[in-house]
Amino acid sequence: MFTKNKIISQSNKEIQVPLHEVNVIIEPFEYELKQAYKPTVTRKMHNPIRKTSSRIASLRAYNPFVVNKENDSDDEGTLNLRGGKKRRVGTFERQLRKVLKEDNEEEEEEKVEQVQVIKSKRTRQVIAVHERDEKGWERYFADHSASSARTSFHTLSKLPAFEQKDLIETINSLPLKHQDQLDLISKKYETLFSQWYYQLRCGFNIICYGYGSKRGILEKFARARDDIHVLTINGFMPKTTLKTILRDIIQGYLNEQPRGSMEQQTKNIVTYFSAPNCEIDKLYLVFHNIDAPQLRAEQTYHCLSIIASCPNICLIASTDHINIGLLFDQMTTSRFNWLWFELATFQPHKIEHSFQNSSLMSSESELSPQAVYHVLSSLSQRARGVFKTLIEHQIAEAEKSSKHLKPKDTGIEYNILYDKCRREFHVNSDNTFRGHLTEFRDHRIIQSYRSAYGTDILYVPLDSDRLKGIAEKLEELGED
Repeated sequence: MFTKNKIISQSNKEIQVPLHEVNVIIEPFEYELKQAYKPTVTRKMHNPIRKTSSRIASLRAYNPFVVNKENDSDDEGTLNLRGGKKRRVGTFERQLRKVLKEDNEEEEEEKVEQVQVIKSKRTRQVIAVHERDEKGWERYFADHSASSARTSFHTLSKLPAFEQKDLIETINSLPLKHQDQLDLISKKYETLFSQWYYQLRCGFNIICYGYGSKRGILEKFARARDDIHVLTINGFMPKTTLKTILRDIIQGYLNEQPRGSMEQQTKNIVTYFSAPNCEIDKLYLVFHNIDAPQLRAEQTYHCLSIIASCPNICLIASTDHINIGLLFDQMTTSRFNWLWFELATFQPHKIEHSFQNSSLMSSESELSPQAVYHVLSSLSQRARGVFKTLIEHQIAEAEKSSKHLKPKDTGIEYNILYDKCRREFHVNSDNTFRGHLTEFRDHRIIQSYRSAYGTDILYVPLDSDRLKGIAEKLEELGED
């Protein structure tokens, strides 16, 4: 406690302190000193924020108990006096040393974090730039984030591609667990067929959701009665679009060819089935996977909802997407007039998945390595040499780049490929070279396009891994 010109320590011994020494007390005690004692003599206070050495020098002139910096004791509880004597550190000295230590720590903490203000055209950002630690986790990810090294050469593209028939046979051969329980579930849903027929004839449309394939149940519903007209639409097939659906209805029931726009064809279908003299009483549309990716368009659901709103057309559909309701707007939902039924069959989607585009399956529109090898095996040795020169160039271009290049980006100009083939004695004239390219184009194993410079670029529409497999088979074919 401070009282006027005296400072009373914990040992109850009074130590006389002159009045002007109060002005050099450090900052944490300045406010308490002003409140405890208000001197009558006004004097400008010294700046308390100064270096440690200057503070000690100022206090040493007035207080004989201040420790020398170079002769400090390691013991925090003792203090070295002038003349080599020691005494116990009092309250004043301990507080002084504590505050000086805290000031040093604050100065070190201010160096840890710096704030850098970045002004850009769009916004003003304040980014805290921390001291970079060479062993920190941020430094590790910064050094390795741009790395594109391949972890393994065992890629999926090196596996042999399945044909459509082989893939379906493999899927069907997989064993099915809990067959008895699944059959009981299917029989339970078959009891709803009469209810569905009644609700469909009342003007509602039915949509089934739930875990598992619902194709088997809907197929049984379509074959349950022989006195109705049923059209099954396989939405899980990639070729099923709005155009094919309208074409099948028009050709199958209207006995004419589709003409006009999609909206006009939809209007013609509704007009035909709404006529009083229509030969067909009710047309039942069984739609598998109405939420298929190729059908998720506003025009598709707009036309389908108009057809479903026709009194003589009944629609029962299945869906597997949890957010199917987001595909329909308010007007479309009103036209569909859905009744939602949970149909959790727990059956695997064997048929649905067999028609999906997969890296394991070669489609009709995509070139497969087996088709290329089959064509090359029937050609001459020089023709195979021309093709091998082309794919070797594409493989080399793909390996040069660190990025994943498309086959189109690894092509070669017509003149450059001709010069390479002529140096390797695969061709002896431009007419022979053009003849080989024409044969390749007829079999659709090479493609070409016109570059920005007006030159023809030739390439094989396969990735580098599959081209390597073809090159290895060509070497084996050449050895034979």
